[in-house]
Amino acid sequence: MYKILLIIGLSIVHGFSSVGSVLGPPVLEDAIAATFDFDNDGLVEFDYLVGFGGSLDPQEDYHRIGFVLRSHESGRNLAANGSRIPFQSGELVSSTNPPVANEGGGNQVSLGGYDQVRSFPGAEWRYYDVAKNLPGAYWRNRTELLFGIRFALEDGLHYGWIRFTRPDTTFTTPFELAAYDWNPLPGEPIAAGLPPAIPLVPQITPEGLRLTWPGSLGNWILEFTDELRPDAEWLPVPGVGGPDIIVEASETHRYFRLRRP
Repeated sequence: MYKILLIIGLSIVHGFSSVGSVLGPPVLEDAIAATFDFDNDGLVEFDYLVGFGGSLDPQEDYHRIGFVLRSHESGRNLAANGSRIPFQSGELVSSTNPPVANEGGGNQVSLGGYDQVRSFPGAEWRYYDVAKNLPGAYWRNRTELLFGIRFALEDGLHYGWIRFTRPDTTFTTPFELAAYDWNPLPGEPIAAGLPPAIPLVPQITPEGLRLTWPGSLGNWILEFTDELRPDAEWLPVPGVGGPDIIVEASETHRYFRLRRP
């Protein structure tokens, strides 16, 4: 008996590093906390910036710190709808979502910010929540943010999502990158926070069960297990040479999945 299950592994983040807590030492320079280069061509589509503003001299008394998901090259941050930027889990990220438009035509989304001030060099730093009364400060009472994105590869536009989390809602606690994923099929949507829905098509034939999937995913790994449980051992299906295979009949339950290499 055959049962088909599709589970997609998450991509690996390029250049990810933790931002860290700011309750101790202050932020005294710009820092890139994560970068996204989806086709590994050396051109970054998105990055997560810890921005250092105010005085150019880090020893001065006042700075404004911001956390920003920026778009570059073909990358675009998308809004869930005309009045909300963050997505809810399961909402589709697709061609119907408008790009985020900042004042001046920029395309970036904020994940928070604050001021750090001290009375004189060597004094204790104090931190101020400068966004507490801003109507657009959607991050203030959130421990998770889901953003929708799109970017272009050689085969067309792709849609994806990025999730950020933090342990508490203290305004000085930065969001950190938790996960991301994207649909490898051009033009196809993806549900925010979930793996892409890749068609794994079964067909019963006299030779056995035929499984097919999109040709552009020919390098993906088809795996099986006889028991579906959290600690199940997934093994590669032998003999796979492309997006098409016939599996011999079995008397046991068997589950299949595609995994991104």
